[in-house]
Amino acid sequence: MACGNACASIAVDSWEFDTGVRDSTGEEFNISVDIQNPFQATHDVVRGASHAHTDFDFGWTDTAGTFSFHVSNTAAGTDPQLLSSISSGYIDFTSNSDLLFSSSGAYGYQLPVGEMQVGAGYNLYRNQGINSPLLLTRGGEDDTFVTAPRIGAFQLDGQIFLPAGANYRLQYNFETDTYGPVGNLATGSGDFTFTLTEVPEPASLIPFACAALSTRRTRRWL
Repeated sequence: MACGNACASIAVDSWEFDTGVRDSTGEEFNISVDIQNPFQATHDVVRGASHAHTDFDFGWTDTAGTFSFHVSNTAAGTDPQLLSSISSGYIDFTSNSDLLFSSSGAYGYQLPVGEMQVGAGYNLYRNQGINSPLLLTRGGEDDTFVTAPRIGAFQLDGQIFLPAGANYRLQYNFETDTYGPVGNLATGSGDFTFTLTEVPEPASLIPFACAALSTRRTRRWL
């Protein structure tokens, strides 16, 4: 008898992905909200010399899932107005079994002149509304309001155990901003992947533990 998401260790409940460029005169965004599995899509927005791009490559089964993003942001100076290149969004999912969350990736950036800033990374919450506890965060912020130029990268590697029976939200944001002179570009790009993997019940680990003990009795370590 089919039981849908209730029988799956991983249930993706909702998501929204927004990629675009915003300035003092308006904004243009690509938005995705419809859940598909697998999900392969591209957002690409060009507004003048500014650009925001995100590639998505997702797939999951009842017991494991991989969610990959490739992001690129270019904010072109429109002195003295703020211009932002943004790739942001969230995924809400439910763990019906214990899960291991793992993330990897990096986001590199270049801020060549003053009056620029960058923020990139993700937050993982236990989804409980306004007071949702933050479980894991990776990424960072930098700017050239005091010192320029700034070149660097934010590391996005992390891992955490997620108990069964809860709803979680992965929220991400990759953004370059500039108030800087016309012709200068605040740029950033990188890859970010997170995986969800079912953690076996303790009883199911017994055969593996016995095999490991047997191997340990006979193997000679150098």
